[in-house]
Amino acid sequence: MRYWNTVTYLIEMFRMLQSQLVQFYILKSSNLTSQSFPLLKYNNNSSSFTNISFMKVGNALMDDETDQTGMVDYAWDHAVISDRVYNNIRIKCNFSRPNPTQDCKKALNAYFDVYYIIDMYNLYIPTCVSNSSISSNRQHPVIQGVAPQIFSKFDGWHKRLAGYDPCAPNYTKVYLNRPDVQKALHANVTNISYPWTQCSEIVPVWGDSPASLLPTLKKLIAGGIRIWVLR
Repeated sequence: MRYWNTVTYLIEMFRMLQSQLVQFYILKSSNLTSQSFPLLKYNNNSSSFTNISFMKVGNALMDDETDQTGMVDYAWDHAVISDRVYNNIRIKCNFSRPNPTQDCKKALNAYFDVYYIIDMYNLYIPTCVSNSSISSNRQHPVIQGVAPQIFSKFDGWHKRLAGYDPCAPNYTKVYLNRPDVQKALHANVTNISYPWTQCSEIVPVWGDSPASLLPTLKKLIAGGIRIWVLR
């Protein structure tokens, strides 16, 4: 849904600006890259009119196997997880397969348990200590029964983004759920029954994401689109 909303918005914007006469540059960050690359493939269709010349991507999730392996290796290399947890994941998990086994899920639970007390996105900042008036959106990481292809689909990834104030996302959650703020933003016009959250649990799994964007990336480069990937 989010991908197609983005595509529709960009297409209408291009029509308005008559962008077929203008070179278009895309700067993307994080796993939203998975939305941009299919849009670039769409650009190759004969009915398309976007003139995309360059794309810069930062901190992208691009290949399930290497991304997942890299996150576990990083945690072990920085002494976030023990040798036992690390070796157990390596034995029980095969990240080249789309569906993790139950043994792999259990092994990864131990990995996520550590990040319950450490900020996943910045190991060197303090975590938020919530008070009674502001509820924390850091939840105990539990892997559901679904079979995700990438870590971002595990509940353990649904954590707060790092920042100077580790409690800032909590303040944002309270602020964006205020009726006057939602009215000013023309948000929640359908009066949904659940509060806004940074990572939605209503739609917990992106089921149709590709296992790897590397083939698409190679095709785009071969087609003349310049792509700069920052890790």
